[in-house]
Amino acid sequence: MTDFERNVNFQRAQQRMITEHIKAIDDVDDAKLYIAWPKKELFLSDQEPVAVSVIITPKPGSNITKNRKQIEGIQRTLKYAIEGLQDENIIILDNNAVLLNNFGKIME
Repeated sequence: MTDFERNVNFQRAQQRMITEHIKAIDDVDDAKLYIAWPKKELFLSDQEPVAVSVIITPKPGSNITKNRKQIEGIQRTLKYAIEGLQDENIIILDNNAVLLNNFGKIME
């Protein structure tokens, strides 16, 4: 097995594990996680950031889309589970494509 194959297997396993953590939240019926791992650069100044988008499907009757603490919890879970991930590179959407983690920021 090559280093590339090991890295891809690690990334897939990490993505599955994080998805399962999000799905374990009581108010989440389903979750889809997409992680954009940039190519590793020699110099840190040339390194592109890691980016993540999550689409969550709330359970019927759930208020997770309006519960800031739960959305912040998902964001923190992602940030600490993925090395180098920053808050500004995390997008959390519901299944209707409504941005959940803007927290009053103006999105460009």
